[in-house]
Amino acid sequence: MLQEKSNELLIIIDSDCEFEAQNEDNEQDRQVVEIDKLRMEVQLLKEEIMLLNEVNEELSLRCGQYRIAMTQPGLHGGSNSTQPGLLGGSNSTQPGLHGGSNSR
Repeated sequence: MLQEKSNELLIIIDSDCEFEAQNEDNEQDRQVVEIDKLRMEVQLLKEEIMLLNEVNEELSLRCGQYRIAMTQPGLHGGSNSTQPGLLGGSNSTQPGLHGGSNSR
């Protein structure tokens, strides 16, 4: 009788050990999947950063070109000319803006 109980106990212990080993394997598999997901997300973020850097470079170039164009007289009408609607400009061609003679 004691031998039978001992054998049953050993079977239960072996089953528990196998179950724990399977759970450890499952946990390791889950961790590997999570690591792979994180690696893919990191790669996507790197690609997005590269794209943003390219856009930033393009915008910096365009801003530089605009600044150069604005500093060269004659390209934007010179420093003495003003465009209608801008500060210091004449709005006489736009009726009704400053209560001019064309407003009703």
